[in-house]
Amino acid sequence: LCSMPPDELATHFRLHGPITKKNISAHVRLIRAAISFLGDTGLRRAEATNAKRTDLKLSTLRLGQWELTTVGKRNKERTVPVSKRVVELLQAHWEDRGLDFRYGMETRPLLAPIALPLTESSKRRHFDEEGEPVDPGFAVSGLGRLVSRAMTEIADDKLNPYLDDDERNRLRVAAAHALRHTNGTLLASLSMPLDVVQRRLGHESLQTTTIYVQAEEQRVLDESSRIEQLLGEMTVKLDAQPSAPLIAGVALDRVLELV
Repeated sequence: LCSMPPDELATHFRLHGPITKKNISAHVRLIRAAISFLGDTGLRRAEATNAKRTDLKLSTLRLGQWELTTVGKRNKERTVPVSKRVVELLQAHWEDRGLDFRYGMETRPLLAPIALPLTESSKRRHFDEEGEPVDPGFAVSGLGRLVSRAMTEIADDKLNPYLDDDERNRLRVAAAHALRHTNGTLLASLSMPLDVVQRRLGHESLQTTTIYVQAEEQRVLDESSRIEQLLGEMTVKLDAQPSAPLIAGVALDRVLELV
């Protein structure tokens, strides 16, 4: 999506104007949790909306490591690690919902709306026949809209100095699924073995996972080309100067020859 990891990107989300209601602050915390959760785990939208508190546990193999068990396409189960920072964001979201995150047997969804639209479909989903509220979490499309709108808000925030114009334009058209691609590309850039990336993302075919490696290789080529161009421009400028500048007593053109 952009040069910032999803969880860092999410910290720059804010609502314009003064925050005067408690539920608005809770909505901001929900958005930060949702963006960070999707970007950290690489889950599909349906997997994220189906994730329950009972699916999130501390690992029995590594002290302090959280992991989430999910069922993906073709009913295949897999386990993905979840960072401590994302767990903390989820915990804050649960506190806003008045729930105890520490109770690991809770079957409620990890993510749920803070504010509900006053539509008939919303009433049918979030209230039972007696009019009592229930907590089914997000519909898949609802989570997608939440994240897409939030990324548009981030892109349109002119006071945000962390994004360039190209990144802003990409965020404006990005869907929630783009966070999954960001996760895959990040794992590839960290040289994680391809079969491990495949298992984390739940790909049926290793060929699908290779897309992220190719994307990272393309990025390396693009950056290398840019550096070569800058070095070429620098060499032209040096040739035009009677004496080259020094770096630690060594002529810069000599340093470039040694690189």
